[in-house]
Amino acid sequence: MVKKHELSYNNKHKQKKSWLFAGLGLLLVAIIVVGAVVVFSPSKDPLQNYDAYNGFAFEDKGTFWQTNVQLDGVLYEVPFYTHPLDIVPIYYDTNVTSYLIDLVNTLSPKRDLIIAVNPDGGSVPVLAGVNIARITGKFYGVQTNSALYIDPAEDTEYDTMDFPIRSCKDGDLLVPIIWISVNKTNPGIYFHEDNPHCIVVSAESNDLILEAADYLGYKLLGIVR
Repeated sequence: MVKKHELSYNNKHKQKKSWLFAGLGLLLVAIIVVGAVVVFSPSKDPLQNYDAYNGFAFEDKGTFWQTNVQLDGVLYEVPFYTHPLDIVPIYYDTNVTSYLIDLVNTLSPKRDLIIAVNPDGGSVPVLAGVNIARITGKFYGVQTNSALYIDPAEDTEYDTMDFPIRSCKDGDLLVPIIWISVNKTNPGIYFHEDNPHCIVVSAESNDLILEAADYLGYKLLGIVR
């Protein structure tokens, strides 16, 4: 019985590692092709006017919402999973916007950004991270990298993996971390209580984590104030 239990554990552990490889691979590839089209269909409230929001024109592309944002005289097409009118209200620390805009505007010393996802979170948090990276990286030009988010207590389980591993303790002024987390107990967008250089983007479900990521994006672009 003991041997069977050990074999079962090893098989599950191997499967978990296989998912880790696949999950991070997806994240890395997705951030590289960060301009790719998003894949979720937009919803509509028939009583609302979806053509514009806060002075920004929105176009229903069938599988996503698209708006145009100008930066330094260049017009960028920016896609979102969720229209601003449909985002479920979520707690948002307004200092997050100031912090990230300061990061964008700081030329010296050069600052980068890491977007980290839990290895067992599935593909949806990865997609949420990709949409944030689309704005920080492609639009604002900040070097945005990816990593697995693993708490220090779990390091021994994953220390042989050849992937970047980060947690909130690793965030600092030059390389802050955005942690994408599906967390039913602490949803919202806020700074980690133990590190002001780690921003938590958390929601109660996979569907809502996509909305939370879009909400952060709307805030960074000044679409939602």
